[in-house]
Amino acid sequence: MLPTLLITQIFLSLYVQSLGIFIPLDVDPGSGTCSGWKQVISSISGNPQTPFFSIVNPNDGPGDHGSQPNTAFQQCVQSLRPRANAIVLGYISIGSKSSSNIQAEVDTYAGWDSPYRPTGILFDGVSSGSSLFNQYENYTTYARRKGFSFIGLDPGEMPDPLYFSIADLVNTYESSYASFNASEDVFDSPSAPISKQSVWLTGAPNTGSYSAVISQIIKKGVAAAYISNLRDDEAGIPIQWSLFVEDVSKANEALDNSTTTETSTTMVNNLVWTLPKVDLLNFNILCTPFSAHN
Repeated sequence: MLPTLLITQIFLSLYVQSLGIFIPLDVDPGSGTCSGWKQVISSISGNPQTPFFSIVNPNDGPGDHGSQPNTAFQQCVQSLRPRANAIVLGYISIGSKSSSNIQAEVDTYAGWDSPYRPTGILFDGVSSGSSLFNQYENYTTYARRKGFSFIGLDPGEMPDPLYFSIADLVNTYESSYASFNASEDVFDSPSAPISKQSVWLTGAPNTGSYSAVISQIIKKGVAAAYISNLRDDEAGIPIQWSLFVEDVSKANEALDNSTTTETSTTMVNNLVWTLPKVDLLNFNILCTPFSAHN
């Protein structure tokens, strides 16, 4: 039997990437019942084919250096990842912080006990120019050494292509819903692949479906999106959160059905993909010897 990794590489061109959903959790989860995050937790559990990226942010970052989150965070972060489709990211705002402070915040997230430790780190406030690339590369390398398997960068616009070499996901649009145009605001290139890009649309309408915009985003091949009626500087769960998730789920399902009627799902590079089922016993392929190395 062919090794799993080799099969993944052979059939990578057959994968259809599902649109993921970002949700910044800047609100208190609520003690006991996680009432503040209830909608999000329910959406993650109820939509296993949709990737979710939940950003936890106890206090403009992890809180005091070396600290553990409060009891509510400990309990509720665990509820954010009941399935393989959920990734939890610890929020770090770079701003004017020193390198030592950034590393201390990474250390603090890394020191959280394993049941509620984030999967990765989202670095916010990243400059889009190349002048600070080496500094950002040091941050992402440090985070990976601390055990974080997923790195997000948020410049809020298309950055220098170098950024895509050090991150799993780069937020390339963070502006108003009304001004977004997928054909003009999202670009694909070999050095800045659209499959590693996310978009955040704020100030969206409080009523009505977002399905037309979601369809544009999916057709472009964007990895993840966040659509909210809230302004960028407002905290809270979007008023149309459940409808947004439903629209994305339906659009992903429609995409899957248009590609193949018989599929299976798997995780590749921490993202959920849909793979057409292939009869390997009747599929002849010439391949070179394979060996795995750590």
